[in-house]
Amino acid sequence: MNAALRAVLGTDLQQPQFIDDDFSRVTATRRFNAGVMGVFGLVAFMIGAISIYGTMSFFVAQQVRSIGVRMALGASRGMVLRSVLQDALTLAAFGVGAGLAISWGISSSLQSFVFGVQATDPRLYVAVAGFLALTATLAALRPALRAARMDPLVALRHE
Repeated sequence: MNAALRAVLGTDLQQPQFIDDDFSRVTATRRFNAGVMGVFGLVAFMIGAISIYGTMSFFVAQQVRSIGVRMALGASRGMVLRSVLQDALTLAAFGVGAGLAISWGISSSLQSFVFGVQATDPRLYVAVAGFLALTATLAALRPALRAARMDPLVALRHE
């Protein structure tokens, strides 16, 4: 009796073997690693969003006197809002541009961590840049609205 026949005869026919069970067992490590990487990505996004918000708030706080002067000279709230958002998004664009350039430069070393997508996939870069730009816009919106609602007299007295 050859080994294959003994293996077939030695199996318990009452206990069925499913390919899904074998597949789950084989891919368990990769699924766990993907989950951990997803959690790290979410934490990195939250840290980035909080950092962008803090930077934009600091940026607006540094401009309180100039915003007060502009409003005292007749600038409307819409003009102040547009100006603050434009300055904040210019800073964010430089940050996103620098990040894209750096990530493009080191993408070859990260190729082994990315499955199913090339590390230099333009769609991935556009998606990440758009996501970061949206995050920067939302993070800059609250400080910009706060600056637009500022009373010019209080802003001029601010140190």
